This record gives sequence, structure tokens and C-alpha cells, in this order.
Amino acid sequence: MGRTLNGDKPLSSSSKTVAAALLGATASVGHVLYPLWLAAVTRSRPAPVPPTPRAWPGVTVVVPAYLESGVIAAKVRNLEENGYPGTLDVIVVASDPDTSAAVRPTSARLSESPTRLGKPEALNRGVEAALHPIVVLTDANAMLKPGAIASLVRWFSLPGVDAVAGEKRILGEDEERFYWKFESWLKLLEWRRGTTIGIDGGLVAVRREAYRPMPTYVTMDDIWLALDVVEHGGKIAYEPNARVLEDPAPPEADWERRTRVVACTHE
Repeated sequence: MGRTLNGDKPLSSSSKTVAAALLGATASVGHVLYPLWLAAVTRSRPAPVPPTPRAWPGVTVVVPAYLESGVIAAKVRNLEENGYPGTLDVIVVASDPDTSAAVRPTSARLSESPTRLGKPEALNRGVEAALHPIVVLTDANAMLKPGAIASLVRWFSLPGVDAVAGEKRILGEDEERFYWKFESWLKLLEWRRGTTIGIDGGLVAVRREAYRPMPTYVTMDDIWLALDVVEHGGKIAYEPNARVLEDPAPPEADWERRTRVVACTHE
């Protein structure tokens, strides 16, 4: 008969059942009890309504890009055609020669690096070069729905709002749709309580003065940004109409992208 890691006798069947039940209960706190608690405490709270600014502030859109030569021109056009009523400035932070070459014929400003950058460093460089008080961060392979930028910017008319989370959708399998809809529901409930921390790097807006450069070793830039904003007293609004769409990637392509992000972060 086998033995446990500490050399004691193996757990009995009943002990294993109890242990499994305790582990299941612990896991349910985040996945089940938290959403139920949120739904209960926000049941009587109406969803906030975004105001329309008296004057639309200038916006800089920062697009970090590595090995994105095939999509970056379409991304810049997508931003230009989004219909933002104020001044719009686009900067692409490119970390490879092919992407840089694809950016040059477009209207976007180019910040290029001779060496590969991690996403946090690329974002830091882009925000530092921003010309306007509101900065939108978005991925190169994510296309914005018309009006998304204006939908994000409206919330900055409210005092205390330092960032706004957009709505990401994956055009793929039903399981993926369910996941994003569930996450969107959680963000809406959190925002009804005062702030969400559900930022996705595909689309988020932040006040330039509220953005603090991220350490280059960070692998989850969206979570870091959310926690940093909240830690310094800012609120993060959620705007479901600011949508960004991504095509479903084959498993090998998605794995390569995730591995690339983590690897270059640690270089």
C-alpha cells in the first residue's frame, strides 16, 4: 500500500471524501459564491449611465505589435474609421522589422525597437509617447466595433474614473462565448458596486496621468494595470458597448502567441 508525502499512512476513503469536499467548497468561493454575492448586493443598484462630455478630449491609441505585419495596417484603418468625434492619435510600438515596415505607409506614428520588447515595456513606451490625456490600449489582432472609443471616453467625465474596461468577444465556439458573457456579467456587477478589476488587454482606456510604468517582468499586464489603478484610489468603469472582436485562433497559434508574450517578458 502506498504512503502519503509525509510518510504517514494513506488517508481512508472517508477522509478522502471529506478532503475532496473541503477542496471543492474552497474552490467554489471564487467561482460560485462570489458571483452569487455580487448579484445579491447589487440587485437594487441600477447600472451607471455614462455622461456625454461637453468637449471630447484628445485620445492616443497605443498598439503593441510583434510579428503582426499581416494585420497591423488593417488595425490602423479600423481605428481611423471608428468614428471618434475628437482628436485621435495612433502609435504602434513595433518590435520587429516586418511590422515596422507595414506601419510606415499608414497614418500611425511608429515607435520601433531593434530588439524584441515584452508587452509591458511596449505599453510603457507607447504611453510615454502619448500626446493626449486619454490613452486607449488595444491589441494588434483585435478589431474595434464602430463607436467603441467614444463609448470608453464618455466615462472619464465622471470624477474618480481613471480607467474603463471594454468588452472582448471571441468569434468561436459556444464555450468561449459563454465564458466572455459570464465575465462581462461579473464586470457589470462589480461596476455597479463602484469599480471593476476585470480589464482585458484587448481594449482598455486609462488616464495618462493615472498610468504608472509597469515592471518589464510582468506577465499579466491587464491584471497589473487594474490592481495598480484601484490601489491608487482610482475607479475602473465597465462599458459593454465598447466591443473588440477577435477571430478564434488555432490551438497551436494561440499557444505560440502566449509563449511569445511570456518569453519576451523575461528576456
